[in-house]
Amino acid sequence: MHILILGAGPTGLSLALSLLQSPHKENHTFAIYEARPKASTIGGAVNLTPTALRYLDGLHVLPKLFALGATVKAIEIFSLHSGSKLSEVNFSKPEYGYSALRIKRSDLLSSLLKTLASHNGAVQWGKRLVSINDIAKEDKAEAVFSDGQTAKGDLIVGCDGIHSPTRTSFVEPDRNPGYTGQCVAFGFLEGVKGGVESTLIPPLFFKDTAVLSSQNGSLLATYCTADRSTLFFGAVMGVPDEASREGWRLKGEDREAVKKDMQRRFGALVTRKELEYVKTMLQEVEDVCLYPVHMLSYPAQATWAKNRVVLMGDAAHAMPPQGESTGFCIEDAILFARILERRGPGGERDGSEDEGKGYGKSKDSKEGAGSKKMTVPELCKYFETLRKPRMEEAVKESYYRWKGAHGGSWLAFKIQEYITPWFLYFTEGKRDREFCGDVREMEV
Repeated sequence: MHILILGAGPTGLSLALSLLQSPHKENHTFAIYEARPKASTIGGAVNLTPTALRYLDGLHVLPKLFALGATVKAIEIFSLHSGSKLSEVNFSKPEYGYSALRIKRSDLLSSLLKTLASHNGAVQWGKRLVSINDIAKEDKAEAVFSDGQTAKGDLIVGCDGIHSPTRTSFVEPDRNPGYTGQCVAFGFLEGVKGGVESTLIPPLFFKDTAVLSSQNGSLLATYCTADRSTLFFGAVMGVPDEASREGWRLKGEDREAVKKDMQRRFGALVTRKELEYVKTMLQEVEDVCLYPVHMLSYPAQATWAKNRVVLMGDAAHAMPPQGESTGFCIEDAILFARILERRGPGGERDGSEDEGKGYGKSKDSKEGAGSKKMTVPELCKYFETLRKPRMEEAVKESYYRWKGAHGGSWLAFKIQEYITPWFLYFTEGKRDREFCGDVREMEV
């Protein structure tokens, strides 16, 4: 089976590495196509949960990441108004096997690419998708790129992000992302500038990562390098819709104005001595970028698979950033590779042992997976059926937390502050199960 992977982000690269390390790798070949002309260096710092680190360890990427990112044992949550610590999300329980890691997105991508190169894998850059053709008589799908070149495969996997051309040109053209009303403004603070110490001197008011909530939005401050010399600093705040990519581009280009807006919204709220460094962060954060946050409709309302084409990662279930999104994208790739390993050409199941046992069934599945192998369209639909319930839950929870934390009246904000520790307490068991989970152990 030849697979066209569209997108060289965390999802696409994780899928490629999973295929290369499959015990049945001789059954698959793949090619990776990326619209950008070279590896992206843009973006902030992503949080990799214990679950994500478990998968990246299995892909032999983790040693590279540990050399670059900052270990996060917990995310501490503070009130920007009172200065008090409300609660924390703990990543350091022994049963997880891993803690969390905050790392620059560019460092994550470079580590994945280096691991891919060690397997003689490569990405074809500058390949912007224009259209997809379903060639039924050949049992193939064809990708057409803007440079006039085409590529045929038995399967196309769209890992090309929230504005996915794979989705909009073929799988579900009418499903477009909607603006959430919130933007993320972010940048970095270097601990040393040209050999001169910064005014930002440890110890800070947090150990690894802090989230500060306020009525005007929320702030995030976190170490993001292994030597803890660099802080990633961001603000989530309500911004009117610019209605076009060009409008957002022009607004984001005025970085000084974005920085002043952050200072205006949050600086006056810092009245407690223990949070005084927040003002310093607002002053010293460099090269501030503005990123409008979009999300897709809930997965249950969507189509992820059509014929020989399937969507993964943000192309399928983009959600507001909430600390687990990158891990979900990597998990998509791991699960699909597992399905191919078990149900694809030359797969392990022979069917007889599965009949009547419901292997791989989700509560929404209407038929089992007892056959020795599936056709490519069946594999795509099977992944969608297995994965959708979990992602539906994740997107709803993400959107609930996002809306609850950003904006609203003073009373609504104070109620949110009050219930935050209780919410985290009552959902701790669910997080335990998720951080100990592994889709590689699923029966599919």
